[in-house]
Amino acid sequence: MAVSIGTSLVVTFLVHFKGAMPPERLHISILLPVVAQNVVATAGGVLYETMHPNLQTFNLIAAFLCWANGMALTGWIIALYLWKLYTHKIDLGYNSGFAAFIPIGAFGQGAFAILLITDSFTSYVTQHNPNFLKTTDPYGTSLPDLAMVVGEGVRYLGFFMALFLLSNGFYFTLHAILCLIARNCRGYTSAWWSASFPLGAMALGCREVWALFDLGAFRILSGIYGVSLIIVTLMSLCGTALFDFPHEDIWRPRSVILSKVEALEEGSNETQ
Repeated sequence: MAVSIGTSLVVTFLVHFKGAMPPERLHISILLPVVAQNVVATAGGVLYETMHPNLQTFNLIAAFLCWANGMALTGWIIALYLWKLYTHKIDLGYNSGFAAFIPIGAFGQGAFAILLITDSFTSYVTQHNPNFLKTTDPYGTSLPDLAMVVGEGVRYLGFFMALFLLSNGFYFTLHAILCLIARNCRGYTSAWWSASFPLGAMALGCREVWALFDLGAFRILSGIYGVSLIIVTLMSLCGTALFDFPHEDIWRPRSVILSKVEALEEGSNETQ
C-alpha cells in the first residue's frame, strides 16, 4: 500500500515537473499512476474485517482519503483527455485503441473501492455504534436504530456513486471498442496488455453491485467483462510467447552468438 501511494504521488509530481508536453501529444497513460490510489482504497475495504477494532476507524478514513484523492485526480485528467479529443481529435496510432481502455480501469476500480468502503462503514456503525451517533429524542428516549439508518444511508450513497463511475466505465468501453474498429487493428502487439486490468476492474465493480444489492443485470455485465478479460489475457499470453519471446536468440547456436558479440566488441574498439 505504501508503495502504491508513493508511486501515485511521486510519479504524478514528476509528470508535472519534467518538461512541457504539447497539448496534441497529451496521452491518457498519465492516468496510470493515479489508479494506484484507487487500488489502495480497495485494499483498505478488503482488509477491514481482518483488522483490530481499534484500527478499523483509521483504516476507513485512510481508504476514503485515498479514494477521494484518486477520483479527483482521475476526473481532472479525464477532463483534459476529453478536451484533447474534442480539439485535436482521436490519434489513430496503432496502440491508441488499446490505450483508450485505460480510463475504464480507473472508473471500475473506483466503483469497486467505494462500494467496499461504504459497506465497511455500515458494518462499523452497526457493530460499534460510535458516540457521535448516540442521541435521544425530545422526550429523552434513546434512538438505538440511528446507527443502522445512517449506515444504510451511506451504503446507498456509495451505490449511487458507484453507478455514476460504472456509467462512465461503460461509455469508455464503447469508446475504446470504436477506436479499435476505426483503427482496424489486426495482429498482436504488446499494447493488448493494457486492456486486461480495466476489464477486470469493471468486472469486480459490477459484481460488487450485484453482491450487495442483488441486481441481476450487473451479474450479467460482470460475466461479460470477466469473459472478455480471460480472452484478452489468454490472447496476450499467446501473443507474447509467439512474437515477443526471443526464440531466435535462445535456439541460435552458441558459436553464432559469440561471433556477433566479438564483432560488436571490435566495432566499439574501432570507434574508440
